[in-house]
Amino acid sequence: MQDIIIRHAPERLMIVAPAGRGADLAKRVADQAGEVVQSEPAAVFQELGDTARYDLAVVFAMHGDKDATVDTRVIGRLRDVNAGSVVVAAALQEATPADRHPWRTQDFIALGFRRAPETRDLAPGWGVFRYDIHDYKTTPSWLNSRYWANPGRWDKERW
Repeated sequence: MQDIIIRHAPERLMIVAPAGRGADLAKRVADQAGEVVQSEPAAVFQELGDTARYDLAVVFAMHGDKDATVDTRVIGRLRDVNAGSVVVAAALQEATPADRHPWRTQDFIALGFRRAPETRDLAPGWGVFRYDIHDYKTTPSWLNSRYWANPGRWDKERW
C-alpha cells in the first residue's frame, strides 16, 4: 500500500481503517503526502462533507458482523463524491472468518473497481482493488465528431 501512495504522490490523502490499523501507514507516508487524514469507517460520514475532496483514499475493508453496508457505503461515497482515486485492501472470501461477511471480487467489480497488481504482494486471501476516475472508462474509437455529424450531407437533404 505504501508503494501505491508514493507512486500517486497525493496532496491530500485519506486513510479509512478500523481503529489502530491505519496509524502505522499514516506515519510511514507522512513525508510523501501533503495532508493525511485518518478515519474509522463508521465516522467517515460525520467527518466528510460534500465539499471535502481528496486526491487518494485508502480503505482497509473489514466487514463487521454479517453486515457489509457500512463498508460498501463508505467506499461508494469516497468513489462518487470525495476522492479522485480510491484503493481498497480487503480480506476476500477465503480469508474471512465464518461469522463475518466476506468480500468477493465481484463486489468490487460491481462498484467499478479493478484488481490491482499489488495484490501479489499481500497475504493469501487478500486483494487490492482500485478505482480512478481518470482511467475508469476508455473512450471508444467510434465516439468522435466524425460519426455524429455528417457535414457532407448538410446542404443535400432536409431533415
